[in-house]
Order: sequence, then C-alpha cells, then structure tokens
Amino acid sequence: IQFNYYNIDVKDANSTQTGSGGAISVYSAKPYEGALFIQDKMEFEGMIANVGLRFDVWNSGLDYFTNLFSPYSIIMDSVGVRYDANSAPKAKSPMVARLQPRVGVSFPVSENTVFHTNYGSFMQRPSFQYVVGSQVTQGSNIPRVLGNPRLEPEITNSYDLGIMQGLGGGFTLDVSGYYKDVKNLVEAANFTSNTGLTYTSYYNRDNTDIRGFRIALTKRTGIISGS
Repeated sequence: IQFNYYNIDVKDANSTQTGSGGAISVYSAKPYEGALFIQDKMEFEGMIANVGLRFDVWNSGLDYFTNLFSPYSIIMDSVGVRYDANSAPKAKSPMVARLQPRVGVSFPVSENTVFHTNYGSFMQRPSFQYVVGSQVTQGSNIPRVLGNPRLEPEITNSYDLGIMQGLGGGFTLDVSGYYKDVKNLVEAANFTSNTGLTYTSYYNRDNTDIRGFRIALTKRTGIISGS
C-alpha cells in the first residue's frame, strides 16, 4: 500500500525577468496519489507464473478553469485592465483511477530451452509543472502558461516474448522481442481569445509505440562470470 501527499507552494518572481511586465510564477496545490499492489508467484510442474495487480488513484488537488479561451476574469477599474484568477469560473478536477495487471509466464520447451512471455500495464502521472504550474505577467496578471489539472496519466502497455537457450559451459543465450504501446503523452497547446490573449497549456494529445529486440549472452558459473 502506498500513499503520497504533496503541498506545492511556489512564489518565484524571478522566473524570467523582474519588474513590471516580467513573467512570474505564483501557484499552490495539494495533489495526492495512492496505490495498492498485490503479486503472487505460482509454480506448477513445468511452468512458473508471476501474476500481479496494481490499483492507482491520482488527483491534482486543484480546480480547473472552465473557459479555455479566457480562463481568468477580466476586471476593468481605475487602475486599468487586470486579470483575476480567484473570481474566474472553475470546476473540480476529476479523480483518476486505473487497474493495471502484470503477468509473466515461463516454461521449459526442452532440457536446455526455456520460453518466456510477459505483459504489463503501467501508469505514470504527468509532471507537476504540466499539471499545476502557472506563469503570469507581473502587474497585470495576464496568464502566459497554465497547467492543466485534468491531465491524465501516461499509460503504457508492454509486451515481450523470448526464448532462453543453454549453450553449455555455463553460457546461456536469451533472445527476446518487445512492444510498448504508450498513450496520453503530453503536448503543449496555445489558446488565443478574440481579445488577443494568448497563453499555453498542456493536453494528452499524442501516442507512440516502441518496438525492439534484445540479445543477451550470459555466463553464470565458473571462475569468470558476466554478460
């Protein structure tokens, strides 16, 4: 069982430059994440299986602005035009929860040959700078960069398949191929309103797949061992 709670409080007036018109970072949030993981190793005649299940929850701990093109409220008074985040319309960020199974199986094909295969699902929350970070113009409070509290975690489904062959003399040769399907990669997006306000935020907009193979020659016994 795992639980992490974060108290983020940033006041950086020198992030880009000082003085009126410079960019400053002032934001706070209290994200939390938790996980429950269980795994069992099962040995049968001629087969070994590792089976696991992980349950993750994640919340950014920060409300999100409902108006994407004009996130802050615009205030006009004797001082001039200002942007206010506190009075802007917001909504609660959703809780993210996901089950992630992991299975690994190996069994001998012959006296010197072992077949193995693995599957796993993995979740990685986005970096805090993309979730809760923000940057505004000093003085006027015009938003320049806004994190997205609704960002979903990066999801990876991983598969591999291989065979291990004993060569004699303590040597083994392991040849395997793998494939990873990665979803919810983070990309930057620019928003421009009809008043000319432009700022940057982040969204889950990209996917990728990774393919490859691995060849390993290992010597485990004798005076000299290595791989």
